This record gives sequence, C-alpha cells and structure tokens, in this order.
Amino acid sequence: MWNDLSLPWREVFIEAWESYKSDTIPIGAVIVDKNQNIISTGRNNIYDCDSEHILAGTCLGHAEINALMKLKKNEHPNINDYTLYVGLEPCPMCFGAMVMVGIRQAIYAADDIVTGALEMKDNIEYIRNTQFTIKKASKEIEAFQITLQTSRGKFRPVDKTMEVWKRRCEKAVLMGELLHSERYFINAISSNKQISLIFDEVMNKYSKLFI
Repeated sequence: MWNDLSLPWREVFIEAWESYKSDTIPIGAVIVDKNQNIISTGRNNIYDCDSEHILAGTCLGHAEINALMKLKKNEHPNINDYTLYVGLEPCPMCFGAMVMVGIRQAIYAADDIVTGALEMKDNIEYIRNTQFTIKKASKEIEAFQITLQTSRGKFRPVDKTMEVWKRRCEKAVLMGELLHSERYFINAISSNKQISLIFDEVMNKYSKLFI
C-alpha cells in the first residue's frame, strides 16, 4: 500500500496524478541522490494546454526531460550517483538525455514496447562504456502504472503496447478498463481525492479481484 512505497515512488505517482488531472499522459519522474534524497521531479505535460511551462504542449514534454532540465551542471558534481525513477520505460530521447547529463542509474515501472529504449544500453558503445544500469520496479508498482494508463481513454497506450501489457500483466489492464468504465479516476478528480488514497483503493480492489 501507499505507506509501503519508497519516497521516490510516492513522488513518481504524485507527479503522474498531476499529469492525469491536467488531461495528459500520467507519467511522473523523480531524481534522487545516493541517499534517496529527492533532487528533482517532473511530469508529462505533452498535452497540457493550460500550463505556462516552457515544454508544455510540445513533444519534448516528457516526465524525464522535465526532471532533468532542472539540474544545472555546476550544482550537481555527484550526478553520476543519482538515480532516476519513472513510471514508463524511457524513450530514446529520454534515455539519451539521462546519459548525456550524467545519470547512471534508472528504475522504471512498466515496459513500453513501442518507444522504450532499453536496447540502447547494450547497442550503443558510448552508453555501454558509461556502465549505465536500468531495472524494473516491483509488480505492484507496475500494476498501478498500467492501471492508471489503461484507464486514460483517448490517451491510452498504442495497441502494440497494450498487447504486451495484456500478455505480461493482464490483470492490471483489466483493472484499468474496469475503472475507466466506472469513471473512477474522473470521479476522484471531481472529489479532489489524494493520490495516496487512490493508490490504496485501487490496489485493494486489485487484490480482491485478481489475487
């Protein structure tokens, strides 16, 4: 449940929920130092038409980019020790940006079969030489991210990604579709429900229905 999540993952989902409420893709990113202190946060704002953020409404408005752009080079001499947490497997742009600014560790929640760029780690010599490490989070974290994205309606992931999610985490996809039909997240916005309560309610229901 929410209280069992590490602080970085709580912040990832706080950011993702802000994106959801802004009617864009619900993905959050958080950068922490080696002691797990939060250094920077970011959220997706590709479709956020009401924001004055410089990247809002652009194809550059990915959660990782928004978190990375806050890191001024001379203020982070130990950036190689930082870790980036993100809800979805980084795309080529975000993967490349992480490496070029000095991040050397990343943890993500859900796979992205269409634009995910994990293969860059082993197929590009420069990245191989940085010894960049990237791994996947727990099943619970993956399930919540997939549930949140599957319930997005017009911003659902593309068919290829959905097909992979259905094979690897079918229950989370079914949960997202169920909550979408019930308008759970829309009602949560209307009632100003906090993401901590949303997470607990969703995962409690997920456990009762599918575990």
